[in-house]
Amino acid sequence: MPTISLQFAVFLTLLLVGYWALRKSSPRLQNLLLLFGSYLFYGWGEWRFLAILVGESALTWWIGGRIGKARDKHQRKIWFVAGITVSLGALGFFKYYDFFASSTAKALGSFGLTADIGTLNLILPLGLSYFSLKAISYLVEVYHGRIEPSSDPVAYFLYLSFFPQIVAGPIDRPTNLLNQLNVVRGLEEEDFYSGLKLATWGLFKKAVIADNLAPVVARGFSQYASLPGMELLVTAGFFSIQMYCDFSGYSDIANGIARLFGIKPVDNFAQPYFSRDIAEFWRRWHISLTSWFRDYVFYPLGGGVGSRWKALRNTILTFTLSGLWHGANWTFVVWGFVHGLLFVPILMGWQSTHVKKVAYKKVLPNPLEVLQIGVTFALVTITMVIFRAESLTQAVGFLGRLISNFRLQNPHHLTELLLIAGWLIPEWIGRGRLSPLHLQIARQPIRWAVYALVVAMILLRGQFGETPFIYRQF
Repeated sequence: MPTISLQFAVFLTLLLVGYWALRKSSPRLQNLLLLFGSYLFYGWGEWRFLAILVGESALTWWIGGRIGKARDKHQRKIWFVAGITVSLGALGFFKYYDFFASSTAKALGSFGLTADIGTLNLILPLGLSYFSLKAISYLVEVYHGRIEPSSDPVAYFLYLSFFPQIVAGPIDRPTNLLNQLNVVRGLEEEDFYSGLKLATWGLFKKAVIADNLAPVVARGFSQYASLPGMELLVTAGFFSIQMYCDFSGYSDIANGIARLFGIKPVDNFAQPYFSRDIAEFWRRWHISLTSWFRDYVFYPLGGGVGSRWKALRNTILTFTLSGLWHGANWTFVVWGFVHGLLFVPILMGWQSTHVKKVAYKKVLPNPLEVLQIGVTFALVTITMVIFRAESLTQAVGFLGRLISNFRLQNPHHLTELLLIAGWLIPEWIGRGRLSPLHLQIARQPIRWAVYALVVAMILLRGQFGETPFIYRQF
C-alpha cells in the first residue's frame, strides 16, 4: 500500500480510531489490532510475501525461546546459530543468490571456464532487509542475556512487522520497540501533535523537495554522456539532497505515525548534511542501520581496539558489508568500501572528529565550519554518484565527464534551488529539534501561520505518486 495515497489515509484513520478505542484494554488487544493492520498494509500489494514474514517471525520467536531455555552455553550457541541462519538465509537467498550466481559465472568466464550457474530471477520481498535485521538484533540480545525472550508471540510478531517501519525502517531495537509493545499505550496529546508535526515535515521533504528534484536527477544520469560537466555537478548535488529528503522524509513520516499510536521509535537522522567530517556524518545518517552494523559487525570484529590498522580493517569491512546490504550490485559494494576509506584520516590520527553540534550556541557557523561542511558534503555527493549509478561503468563515466567537460554556465534550475532553500533554512534553524515544525515561538498565530504555509506548499508543489520512496527497494 503506497504510504502517500488516499487509501493509506483511510487505512490509517480507521486503524487509529480502533486502536485508541482500546486504550483502556490490555496491550495484547492493541497489539492484535496493530498486527492485523500491519499484515494488511504489508500484504496489500503482494500477499504471497506474508508467508515469508510470518514464517521468519514464528521461527525466530520460537528459537529465541529455545535460547532462553537452553541448559548450557553450547546449546545456547547452537540455537543462536540456527536463528541467525534462518534470518540471513532468507535474506541471502532472495536478495543475493542471483547476484552471486551471475558474478561467479562472469568471473569463471574471464578465465576461459564455463559454469552452468542458473539465475532464478527472484523478486525481493518487501521489507525483508529490515525485518531480518530486527530479528537478528533480537536473537543477539537474547543470546547475550541483555533481554529476556519474548513470551508474547503477538508482541514479537508486531515488533518485526510494525507497519510504519517495515517498508524502509527505521530498524528499531527490541530494547526500545518491543519493550513499548508490552505495556498499554495511553493517548498523550503532546505525542499525538508531535507525531503530526514530524510526519508533516517528512511529507514536505519527500513530496516537495525530493520528488521535484527527481526528474532533473533522472535526466542527468540517463543522459550523462551528452551533458556538460556543470549540469552533471548539479545532478550529483541534487541527487544527494533528493536522497536525504526522500529517505529522511520517509523516516519522519514513519516515526510521526508511530507517535500517533503512542510509540516512540528510534530517531534515524540528525541533520547529517551539517556534519563537518565523515565520522560525524555517519553518526547522523541512517542512525538505526549505522548503529546496527557498529554493534553487531564492527564491535564483534574487534572494533577500534588494538592497532590503527586493525581499526581501519574493521571499519572498511563493516562499511563494505553495509554497502552490500543496500543491494545486489557492485556499485553498493564499492560505495561502502569508499566510505570506509574516507575514515583513514580520522583513524590514522591525522584528523579529529566533531562531537558538539555545529555552530554550538551560535546562530551561524564560522568560516572554518562552513568549509568543513562543504568538503564533507562534496565527499558524500561524489560517493552518491556511485550509489545512484546503475553500474560501475556508468559511475566512472559520469564522474569522468564531470571533470573533463566541466565549464561554468547557468544551470537554469532556479525553481529547484528556491525549493532547496525552503527546506535548508528551516532545517538549520531547527537543528537539534525533532523537526523544524517543533517551533520555539510563544505566539500561537505565528506557529499556525508556519504550519499553514508548509501544508500549502505540500498541496501546491507536492508531487504525489510520481516517485516511490528510494529505500523501499532495499
